[in-house]
Amino acid sequence: MADQNTPDSRPYGSTGYGANGYGANGYGADGYGATGAGQEAKLHFLDYWRVIRLRLPIIILAFLLVVVTAGVTTYFMPRQYESNVIIEVEQNEQKIRIFSEGFQGGMGMDPRFATTQFQIIQRKEMLYPVIDSMKLLERWSAEFGIRSREQAYFKLRSMIDVREVRNTNLLQISVESTDPQEASDLANSIAQEYQRKRIEDQQKLLSGSLATLEDEVAKQRAKVQEANEEMGRIRTELGITDLAPDSLEDPMQSKETVLQQQEAQVSEARMMASNLRTKYVEIEKLSGDELMRSLPTLQIEDQTVVTILPQYQEVSSELARALQSGLGPRHPTILSLGAKKATYEQQLSDQVNSIRRTLAANLEITERSMAKMEEELEAAREDQRDSKTRGSEYARAKNNYIQAKRVLEAAELRLSTETMQRSMPMSPARIWEKAEPSAGPSKPKVLLNMALAVAVGLIVGVGLAFFLEYLDTSVKTMEDVENYLQVPVLAVVPKNIQLLHSHPEAVADIEAYRILRTNLEFNRPSAEHNTVTCVSGGAGEGKSTTLNNLACTFAQGGYNTLIVDADMRRPSQHRMLELDNEKGLSDFLTTDADLEELVHPTSVPNLSLLPSGKMPYDSVGVLNSQRMVDLVAQVKNRYDIVFFDSPPILGLSDASVLVRSLDLTIIVVQHRRFPRAMLRRVKQAVLNVGGNILGVVLNNVDVRHDQYYEYYTNYYNYYYTPQKAQEGVNGSAAQPAKGAARSRRPAKVGLEDDY
Repeated sequence: MADQNTPDSRPYGSTGYGANGYGANGYGADGYGATGAGQEAKLHFLDYWRVIRLRLPIIILAFLLVVVTAGVTTYFMPRQYESNVIIEVEQNEQKIRIFSEGFQGGMGMDPRFATTQFQIIQRKEMLYPVIDSMKLLERWSAEFGIRSREQAYFKLRSMIDVREVRNTNLLQISVESTDPQEASDLANSIAQEYQRKRIEDQQKLLSGSLATLEDEVAKQRAKVQEANEEMGRIRTELGITDLAPDSLEDPMQSKETVLQQQEAQVSEARMMASNLRTKYVEIEKLSGDELMRSLPTLQIEDQTVVTILPQYQEVSSELARALQSGLGPRHPTILSLGAKKATYEQQLSDQVNSIRRTLAANLEITERSMAKMEEELEAAREDQRDSKTRGSEYARAKNNYIQAKRVLEAAELRLSTETMQRSMPMSPARIWEKAEPSAGPSKPKVLLNMALAVAVGLIVGVGLAFFLEYLDTSVKTMEDVENYLQVPVLAVVPKNIQLLHSHPEAVADIEAYRILRTNLEFNRPSAEHNTVTCVSGGAGEGKSTTLNNLACTFAQGGYNTLIVDADMRRPSQHRMLELDNEKGLSDFLTTDADLEELVHPTSVPNLSLLPSGKMPYDSVGVLNSQRMVDLVAQVKNRYDIVFFDSPPILGLSDASVLVRSLDLTIIVVQHRRFPRAMLRRVKQAVLNVGGNILGVVLNNVDVRHDQYYEYYTNYYNYYYTPQKAQEGVNGSAAQPAKGAARSRRPAKVGLEDDY
């Protein structure tokens, strides 16, 4: 029997969670089967909400403790009064710079300046004068027991808070005290001391800077005098004439100008000589009429040639016309024109020769002049090179002198400016708003403290709730059972369940056991497997109540049902069914009593009870006997289904004997009671003795706190109205009670009487 119906040999879909399991009556239609993986995020949120609802008392307790503690603490805290003073601070340069254009205080604010001032205001050098001027040591000595200035300093520092007014040069000095007048006096005294200290430091800084600047000016004057003397010595040694020694003008500039003029003259002479040579060469190549016609082209203008040449050309034309007219060579006209032409030609030839001689003379004169000018130019260049070589040293000395003189002028101007500025009033720290006694306390801040207490209380409460939930290793969900035991959950039984035979109007309670009955019918291998026991790991998990109600449900369904109270140590079935326990199972096992004599009918049709009877001395030995085997064989044949109530399986051996002898075992686990590790031990204990685990019943589930099981309430309230109750369930003849609302009154025999 141990291996026929193991959890891994039977799929849930066909016999457990399918048509007759939670698929139809539980999580399929009204539970989580319909929602699927698409609402995984919602389920996660519901998990958190479930924890909060379950641990709500702890959350409220932690919340109230934090809030009450904060309220009491706030009430007894001393009242503090705050006074504020506003100071404008200017950032001044650390020293005077010669080449800066005026005093740069307040420009280019250093981001560390404000932080530095915060620390300066709270230093001993700043607060000791305040302590002395206000005689705080004497005042606080009697009030707070302060004996030294250092102790008074630390107390005063703890009362001060310095803040920067954002995006401004303003500082706010705040002082808190139990005396509002003392707070305002301290704030004003600190501000005045800070202002005095800033002015004093600035005066010292300026005095030191001016003294340094005067020394630098004196040194610069000496440098200027030395540079001037050096420049004069070099000018005398080299014989340099400098008409403007205090300017940057180069004394060699005049020679440079003369040299440039000479170079221009030489260039002009060269061009003239070249032009004359070209004309002379061309005249030498030409002769006669060609030469005379080329004179204008060569840009040679001669008055004689200009006068005679037209006359010559006119006579030549007349002579040609006369010859063409038929006059002979000896004709007087021809002879006359020929004589004129010869005369003009001789005159032109003589004049051209004169022009040629003149050009030659001019060319010779120009070339001699050009050669002389070139000699003079080369001499001027040589002299210029010598002057530059000799004048470079003087130029360097003059430049050094002029630069030193300019630095001196700037330093003297800066010294004069700073001297005038020193005589002007300075305001590196200006008080814009003096402190006044506060009209009301600034601390404790009741609203803020209580708001924080509320927030912290909620955080602590919720955090404690989730921490306890994290530490809680008990069974919380069906998934816990299935993950740790790898067996199906046959049913989920709500909290405060009723004894069904005593409360027939509690129709909503019946449905949980109908689901259990359906799963038991479809999960057992066959009808011959009809002996069932319910076991649990510890006492008080509701195993006996579960077994009693399950048996009643089978009986109402028409099954011939027997309950055998095999819990010899603490029998409870006879009290649940309101029968006596004078004789029962112990008598059958220890005597030859007949079974019919010991079985009692109950008020529930089709349901009988074999009570435990008086417990013998050795109950283990009684259960582990041949008579027990005979009893199991008899009841299997006489009844459709038999339920054996047993003690807890951990710590007692009675349940192990029953588990080994019977067909099926149902493990009852109370919701949120025992650790999950205990479930493994229960399962292992059943398997070790050869038991056949059919499944688990998750008992005593509080559907108000666990939303996994709220479908029970919704399902029953919707389907089990008074009209439905009147029709009965599964064809039974049960009569509805007046008012079909589900009763939550505990039964006379409840979980407190169960193991």
